[in-house]
Amino acid sequence: MLKLKTAVVVKAVAALRDSGTRERPKADLNERVRKAVESVLGARAAKPLTLVTAAGESRQQLQAAGAEAVRFAELFLGKDKADELRRRLRLVLGREP
Repeated sequence: MLKLKTAVVVKAVAALRDSGTRERPKADLNERVRKAVESVLGARAAKPLTLVTAAGESRQQLQAAGAEAVRFAELFLGKDKADELRRRLRLVLGREP
């Protein structure tokens, strides 16, 4: 009897766990890169955001767009902003942009 009750509880917990993970939609990769660029570059993010938007969901193209955004930050905003953007993009994309 205890074995049957345990099996029912285990199935119920597994179903709750699975339903909980489905309820939290994960932001798409492009959106996460876009947010990272906007948060670091602020009002000057228009051109890099155009590249990020054009990249779609391709990780390779997003890395290239991220590298261009870092280059833009180095030229116009300084090394500190570029390093911060590089760090955030590395967290999102998993590699050096």
